[in-house]
Amino acid sequence: MIKDNKKSLKKDLSLIDKILLNNRLPLIIVVLFAIIVTFSIIYINSTSNILGSSYRDAYLYLIQALKWSGYNITGYDYVNYLSPLVPFLTAILFKIGFVSEPSLFLTSGIFYICGIIGIYYLLNLRFDKYVSCFGSILYGSLSINLMWTGNGTLDITSIAFSILAIYFFIIAMEKSQKYFYLAIPLGVLSFLGKYTGGLIFAVMLLYFLSKKDIFGNIKKYIKNIIGGLITSLIFIIPFLGYYYINSYPLGFLTQANEISNEATTRVAVSVTKEVSNNIFYYFQQIPRFIYSPNQIIGYIFLVIGLIGIIYGIYIILKNINNKYSNSPKKIDTSFIPKLKLNKNIFYIIMLLTVVLMIISFLNVANISFIISEAIFFVSLFIFSICVNSIFNEEIKSTNSNYNSLSLSFDLAMIGWFIGYMIFFSAHFTKADRYFTALAPSFVFFISFGLNVILNKLNNLDKIEKINKEYHLNKIIPIILIVILLITTIGYLTIDKHDPLVDEEKEVSEWIKLNIPNYADAHIVADRAPIYTWYLKTGIPYHFILSEGMTHEKQLNEENATYYIRLNNDTKINGFKIIKTIGPNTIYKRV
Repeated sequence: MIKDNKKSLKKDLSLIDKILLNNRLPLIIVVLFAIIVTFSIIYINSTSNILGSSYRDAYLYLIQALKWSGYNITGYDYVNYLSPLVPFLTAILFKIGFVSEPSLFLTSGIFYICGIIGIYYLLNLRFDKYVSCFGSILYGSLSINLMWTGNGTLDITSIAFSILAIYFFIIAMEKSQKYFYLAIPLGVLSFLGKYTGGLIFAVMLLYFLSKKDIFGNIKKYIKNIIGGLITSLIFIIPFLGYYYINSYPLGFLTQANEISNEATTRVAVSVTKEVSNNIFYYFQQIPRFIYSPNQIIGYIFLVIGLIGIIYGIYIILKNINNKYSNSPKKIDTSFIPKLKLNKNIFYIIMLLTVVLMIISFLNVANISFIISEAIFFVSLFIFSICVNSIFNEEIKSTNSNYNSLSLSFDLAMIGWFIGYMIFFSAHFTKADRYFTALAPSFVFFISFGLNVILNKLNNLDKIEKINKEYHLNKIIPIILIVILLITTIGYLTIDKHDPLVDEEKEVSEWIKLNIPNYADAHIVADRAPIYTWYLKTGIPYHFILSEGMTHEKQLNEENATYYIRLNNDTKINGFKIIKTIGPNTIYKRV
């Protein structure tokens, strides 16, 4: 009987071995997860009336899509400056008859599938399939991503294209140059998806420059890089032509100028008011971004990442110390042939680059983000030159645990994370959804930490037998993946319905029934884009423009006949309340 049980157990273990050793299993898990989660989110958002207080910007993209699909919406020139890709795709659905919020949810959410699968392939360039699978599921299950996927906003779509752009750029350099014709156009689509996606080109450039033979690489790759740039004109020329024909300023230039001048504005304001920019906001919120319902889970994964980062810093410092002790008095630089620097000067420069990178972030509240970004990326580039110089033989060796791809990959992920962190920390106003742009590189650091832990376990003699028998390097990632799947299901079951949506729809229906000429009436509203969308006519914003201005004076200047106010039924001279629905009050001029 005991022998039969042992045989049965061995058969079960043999079956587990076959499943675990199936190289297709991780990809199958990722693809199924990506499809199920993405369409679940789109369905939930389409049936739950979520566009209330939290997702107001989505109405602007709906208005932009309306205008592009041929609806005559007066005013709202502002929407012409917004990133065009998602509204353009939504306008196509509008033109064929699907004029509803789910059309925007679909176009803004469907690319989440590409992002999840893309991050798997990207991580697999650096880690094995199981760690890459873990990283992909982690990316797809982050609360911050689940919250902002398929809700009409632009961030997730842009980042999906960024992930694919970086992946194809790396394999274009490492395997086949034909992928430049995919990588660069995908980068352009990331930019058109959301203008901040343009930073991905800085990450690409950093990867290119972090390779050892820079001048040789320029000569080797320049032809196909130019070809990729020319191919990307297919997407960029119609966009530029549209703005030129309509005499619209380029929104991304306006946005960059506003952010770059924001630090100066803060300094001026602080003379009279006490204001500050919490540049550590996004770092502080990371556990919540991982899993908001229970931040303990967030801390667990954060610890995994910190273990990897701390260990990585330790190894770097240890190796640099060893190299310093054994280095000749003069060191060859990898950037300029035949240029040698004094050993002490060389290592001082290397240390200085690290200091400058730290300063570039810490000082972002006081100087233009453009200057901060330039200091950071130039410092990281010089740091890569130093590393290439002192670890010359190890990096050249394909048998090395840390080769040219690993170095450039890791530097690119650092550039991605800190580059975006600098940009968004420069904003005086913080928005949780901005962290979605950092999510792919953040997931890399957690995956790196897990990879470090698994490698250390593999090298422990005490558990060698257990590791061989139970495949810990596969079992541990799968256990973590199961935890992530459970947290994802838990998050998706949270009710996202906002009653404000129902009430604003009811206000719109009441207006249609009781104000027959509402399209010609002078209606203004606190939440004007919402009513512009529901009534399919331009409703201007109402807000107090200057100190000393009252609602009565402002409404008279706007020549308003009707005013829709939120969260207040205060008496306004010259107007009477004609309807109250929930927190919404409709006023009419007496």
